[in-house]
Amino acid sequence: MSKDALSTLQTRARQLAERPPDETRARLALTVFRRAGSFFGFPVSEVEGAGRLRELSPIPGGASWMAGVIQHRGEVLTLVDLPTFWGNTVPGVADFPTYIVISNGTLRLGLLVEELYGVREMENKSVLYEGVERVGLVEVARLGAEPVMVLSAKRLLGDARFQL
Repeated sequence: MSKDALSTLQTRARQLAERPPDETRARLALTVFRRAGSFFGFPVSEVEGAGRLRELSPIPGGASWMAGVIQHRGEVLTLVDLPTFWGNTVPGVADFPTYIVISNGTLRLGLLVEELYGVREMENKSVLYEGVERVGLVEVARLGAEPVMVLSAKRLLGDARFQL
């Protein structure tokens, strides 16, 4: 191969390896859902699945934030209502057609969801959450004009209330 041909191929390889300016920004992929009028999101790596809520069995003597248990992929899974877990009261009765399953690698937990928006990619320009203390809430990102509260399954499931 001639020097000119090799030089041309090397130039083309460098050009192909370069990303356009729009693609150089880090992207944040979150599983986004709505609950109690707010958008929330977990990093995709912390979400193991989702499902339609069909049958929910109560937990006798369980904490008020434990909505009940379900069968999910052959496993009994506890469902939690995040606002109640954080000590908020949510006015009215909500319809929860969906849940998501989060994991920290050891524990799995289901969270009640009013609307599931699936995976959304956004620019990774999130800021640290500095509001009222909410276990698991770490950052605030933006999906268009809407704030998305970014949650950490590791921090949420690390709470003493989930330790047996």
